[in-house]
Amino acid sequence: MSADRPGPAAHSARRRAELVNAAYALVTSRGYRTIGVDDIASLAGVSHGTFYNYFANKRDILDAVIDHCFAVIRERLMGDEPTPATLDEFRARYGRIVDRCYDLVASEPGLVNFLLLEASSIDDRVLDRIMRNAQTDGDTAAREMEYGIAHGYLDDRLDTRVGGEVLVSVLMSALLTAVQGERHGLTRDRVRTQLTDFLATALGAEAAGLGAEVAGPEAEAAGPEAHTTGLEVETTVRKAGRLEVETAGLGAKTAGLEGETAGLGAESAGP
Repeated sequence: MSADRPGPAAHSARRRAELVNAAYALVTSRGYRTIGVDDIASLAGVSHGTFYNYFANKRDILDAVIDHCFAVIRERLMGDEPTPATLDEFRARYGRIVDRCYDLVASEPGLVNFLLLEASSIDDRVLDRIMRNAQTDGDTAAREMEYGIAHGYLDDRLDTRVGGEVLVSVLMSALLTAVQGERHGLTRDRVRTQLTDFLATALGAEAAGLGAEVAGPEAEAAGPEAHTTGLEVETTVRKAGRLEVETAGLGAKTAGLEGETAGLGAESAGP
């Protein structure tokens, strides 16, 4: 065998990837229920029988398509940039990620619509696959939380797993808000500002320090307080309007800064 010629394993991996890419293109343009194995094989340029060398049926390839959807989202949203070293850099990074959410929806509307709106209605296995990918993203976000705590710009009293889940849910909310457009007056600038304000307030070490001062005996009568009982963190929450997004399919709901963040078990009282 020539050194320049791929071996059987490489050929098989490439053929499988071609089938997954074809299925991804069809699912995100036409929807899962409207396509068949013949459509996938035809777009991939292979025979009907070749498809079954790699996948048992149309449902079998769907798991690989969902994994591919998340891979595209990770690549497009997270980008290739250095890890933030300060809270300002952390906030700016997530501002750029919100912008990329809007850019992704504009360039790949079928991807976001399929993943957020159609996929979860197919069967329970799809939800399991989505949650498995979300768990992977949560692990990555938790490591980012650990880095921020180690460098002093994120609150060291936060549970990194919970904080990571907050980061992931905020990104999913930004995606769904981008899909909905500006129908509720939520412009890109407003969403970017409110989400980055929320992250800095909920996760930042500076906000936690401010909350500790406000909670002192001299400030109790006049200062606003917020008690995050599950994390034992006290922080001051600024009102920045209301941003409420329901993530259909994932069953997630992200409330605005005036609301309650149920995932953290927090009750925030405004001034």
